[in-house]
Amino acid sequence: WSEAECGDFLMPRIPWDFTLLVLQQCLSAGQRYSMQQIDRLPLTRAIIEDYATKYWGCITDKEKELEEGFPLRVSQAHKIGHLDRRLFLDLAGWKSRRPRKWQESNSDDTIKAATSKAFLTEDIDDAILALTALSGIALRSATALLHWMHPHRFPLLDIRAVSALGENAPKNWEDIEYYKIFTRKICGIRNDVDLDLRTIDRALWTWDKLKKKKKIHNQHA
Repeated sequence: WSEAECGDFLMPRIPWDFTLLVLQQCLSAGQRYSMQQIDRLPLTRAIIEDYATKYWGCITDKEKELEEGFPLRVSQAHKIGHLDRRLFLDLAGWKSRRPRKWQESNSDDTIKAATSKAFLTEDIDDAILALTALSGIALRSATALLHWMHPHRFPLLDIRAVSALGENAPKNWEDIEYYKIFTRKICGIRNDVDLDLRTIDRALWTWDKLKKKKKIHNQHA
């Protein structure tokens, strides 16, 4: 070590290779920190399309068959103005089958009346209130129904989509105002990347599922 005078103190001259090593470590740490701060799906058209394609490999053949049949079945329901019992139960149980017994307790007439109202309105409050009047239909189940009934208007609210956006989960999943904010955000993404809401939802769901799967794998590695 050589020395250089600095005022009243003698300062050691730090070797350049040591300085470079410290700088590299600081940059590496900063990069890791930055990556942790951007823990969400990059919202570009190409990346969204890529994850939406991967979606089909993350679900079962039965789930794929059911989902691929929804557009035609819902289109036919539009013609008669309401969901029939079977389609209502398939759509309501698409994301979660836990409330199934309560959903099955709804009469055919009740299902017809509620889904008719939801088909006829474009208003978020009216559509959600009509569907949540049904037994076993909370806000997230209602958005699953509306996501198919009005595919250009209503995004699907679930924990994976919220997580993939880098957002915190709401304190109350029944908060319609939160869903309105979520809807504006998703529709803004749709306008930016020119992709439909179903494609965007598939991408968000897949990104979060694969991220969680990788995290679990790393924990057990």
